Amino acid sequence: MARHFAPLPHRHPRPRRRAGHLALVLTVPLLLGACQTTQFDEPLPEGNGASPVRQGLIDMMEPSLREAATEAERNNDWQAAVRYLSTLQARSPENQALALRLARALRYSGEAELGHRVLAGLPPESAAHAEVRAEEGKLLLAMNRPQRALAVLESVAQRGDGADWELHSAMGVCEDYLGHHDRAQEHYQIALALNGDTPEVINNYALSLAQSGELDTAIRLLEQASGELGASPQLRQNLALLMALKGDAGAARALVLTDLPRDMANQNIHFYKGLAERSRPAPTLNLGPARDDMVDDLADDTPDDLSGDSPAKTPAKATD
Repeated sequence: MARHFAPLPHRHPRPRRRAGHLALVLTVPLLLGACQTTQFDEPLPEGNGASPVRQGLIDMMEPSLREAATEAERNNDWQAAVRYLSTLQARSPENQALALRLARALRYSGEAELGHRVLAGLPPESAAHAEVRAEEGKLLLAMNRPQRALAVLESVAQRGDGADWELHSAMGVCEDYLGHHDRAQEHYQIALALNGDTPEVINNYALSLAQSGELDTAIRLLEQASGELGASPQLRQNLALLMALKGDAGAARALVLTDLPRDMANQNIHFYKGLAERSRPAPTLNLGPARDDMVDDLADDTPDDLSGDSPAKTPAKATD
């Protein structure tokens, strides 16, 4: 039976002191670190451009390609999934199910613009489908267009898909990027009510609370999730960051050492302590409209001796 988190007490708006700037990255669910650029064996075909010989080979291999694509998706091997699905989708560019799978795999591979191009090639009747529009919204969010993404996702919800927890989770991320943390938290609460044991939603909810100045509540939520659901690396490293921002370097170090070698852990703790010093007395995390490339923005706001690359510098927002 799914466990549900007890509702948090009502919070009254409070003045916010923005003592520092911390960029958050947008990643695929429960993956720590930056997305890699997808490497294609060949460019995505435009239409049915394969040669007759190659087309015949694909006909013979189609069952195996479908099986391989499904296995790659199951294993979260999104680059392999892109290769298999792009070959299949090139033969049937108007196939809505294949286009959705390919667009999703491209988004998870860090190639949201290519995914958006795939959906743009669907016929109008498919492009207006709620599932296609929902994926379009997630792609727009991954393309750093949260305002447009939110408008698309809200239009899907208004058409009768308001009970979709993934939709509310994505709208929450949009609202956080736009700085509307109270609205974001409402969406996360709905998503958790619909599907309570969802680590990526709990992770994003906690980060949103931290951004609105409720650091202690955010830490308690991540600690609760760690105990009941089992912590993912992403959740542990975000909890470590919040612990460091609170000033508990010992607890942060223990969490970082769980996933990283000692030298990297020490580098991250040094980084976190620097953030904590600049964030006192009331640390507030500020989302900006960007993805993994926001590490550059973070480096600009960091002293020179702390701006080297590190796997866990920034907390990761998760999308589905």
